[in-house]
Amino acid sequence: MNLTAEKPEIAVRTTRPKRGIHFSIPAIAAGLLIYIMHMGIIYIQSQDLQTLERRILVLERDNARLSEKLEIKEVVEAHQRGFSREEVSQIVEVLDRESDRYGIDPLLVLAVILTESEFKRFQVSKVGAIGLMQIRPFVGKDLALRRGIPWNDEIGLFDPTLNVQLGTTYLFELLLKFNDLTHALTAYAHGETRLRRRLALGRPTPEAYSRRVMNRYDQLVTEFRERDLKG
Repeated sequence: MNLTAEKPEIAVRTTRPKRGIHFSIPAIAAGLLIYIMHMGIIYIQSQDLQTLERRILVLERDNARLSEKLEIKEVVEAHQRGFSREEVSQIVEVLDRESDRYGIDPLLVLAVILTESEFKRFQVSKVGAIGLMQIRPFVGKDLALRRGIPWNDEIGLFDPTLNVQLGTTYLFELLLKFNDLTHALTAYAHGETRLRRRLALGRPTPEAYSRRVMNRYDQLVTEFRERDLKG
């Protein structure tokens, strides 16, 4: 009889580590939180950058508008005849506003004014065209009514700001109708109906007036705009 007790075998379980990297749930949650915070910071920074870029564009546009307005002011002050300081300021404002409204170079509008009236206050032509941009009363009244602008028969086109406002509108409409600067300027000077009749008959377009305007325009560009660019 074997009195020695047999020792029970103890099964030792060996756990082999699994391949790969494994994180605990808290570690995963912390990592996810850090990621979300990081993406949030990136988003905020991108929004701030877009806002800054928009502000820069606005400042650049405002600076360009200011430079253009100063350019208009210089031309008006150099060429106007018989207007008070307050009236000059009003003319500058309307030139700046209306040229921007229609996308027309204000120096071109000023070239038309100088060609038409030499910037004289009470200029009236032989055919009854009035004011800075030499508009006939029936044309001016029609333009005013279509734009919803109050019309005063007594003052009418002798009001310099109204004259420029309506004259710029008229020039813009002719540019739209003819899609040609020479034709638009010719129609401005000689009348739309007369020009269309000549074109329908195949006759050449009179270009003397448009050349005078463009010569004035080139002079203004050289004297006031290119000078600033060179400086």
